[in-house]
Amino acid sequence: MYFYCGNEHAVVDAALRVLDERVLTPVRRAAGAEGAGTEEVLAVFLDAARDVWQDQGQLLVAACEFIGEDDETRDDWRAASVALGDALAPVVLRDRERGALPAAGDAHALVVALWWTVERTYYMAYSAGPVPPEVTGATAMLGLLTRRTLGLADA
Repeated sequence: MYFYCGNEHAVVDAALRVLDERVLTPVRRAAGAEGAGTEEVLAVFLDAARDVWQDQGQLLVAACEFIGEDDETRDDWRAASVALGDALAPVVLRDRERGALPAAGDAHALVVALWWTVERTYYMAYSAGPVPPEVTGATAMLGLLTRRTLGLADA
C-alpha cells in the first residue's frame, strides 16, 4: 500500500493517528479511571495494541520502515512511546507506593521499553508476508513479559 503514496510522512502521520485513537486514547482513559491499577491499564494497552496490529498491520509495518528517514519522523514516532509512558507510569508509581508492585527501575522508562517491545514483536509478525500462526503465542508472551517487567504476579 505505501509503495503507491510516495510520501513517507503521510504514512507515518496516518499510523500515528491510528495509534493515538486506537491505543493511546483507551490507555489514557483507563489510566484516568478512579482506582485504575497497573494490571487493568496494561491489559487495555496489550489488547488495543493486538487489535490495531490485526486491523492496521500493513500501515504500521510501513510506518515502522519509515521512522528512521529523518529526525522529525523519528521524533514523532518516539513521542507515541513517551505518551504511553506519560499515561501508564503514574499508575505504576501509585501501585508501587501502595506496595502492590516492587520499586524496580524507572517506571516511565520501563513503560516506554514495553512499547518498543510490543511494536517490534508485532512488526516482525506482520512484516514477513502472511501473518504466522505463532502471532497468538507472541501475544501471550507479550502479556507475560510486560507483567513480569512491571512486577505483576503471574496469572
